[in-house]
Amino acid sequence: MDPINNITQIIRTIRKQADKTRASTTKSDSANTVKPPSTRRQKSIEELQTIITKKVKSVGNREKITDDLLIGAFVRAVLSWEFGEELMESPRFNSIVDAVKQELIKDKKIVKNIITLI
Repeated sequence: MDPINNITQIIRTIRKQADKTRASTTKSDSANTVKPPSTRRQKSIEELQTIITKKVKSVGNREKITDDLLIGAFVRAVLSWEFGEELMESPRFNSIVDAVKQELIKDKKIVKNIITLI
């Protein structure tokens, strides 16, 4: 499978888990939920790669960090790219990242693909 198809599959999985997490938000939490921007520009894979690189570098030296931290940095990058930087300001952002990360970690093939991409 080529790298673009790997990214597409991973993004699809992340999007599905993020949608599930957002759907489970109660009405009382809806005021704290960050909604995606109504007007969105076309996003490129190159832009995503840049964001992923920055997030991974912010975690630390690649040889000294765990795959779990790399997956977390990857998820943060993809969510901020897909839904906007405003999502990172949400009080629920870390729980969304954790839920998506846990879902991805269940599939060893996806983890391997992410680590290979990074």
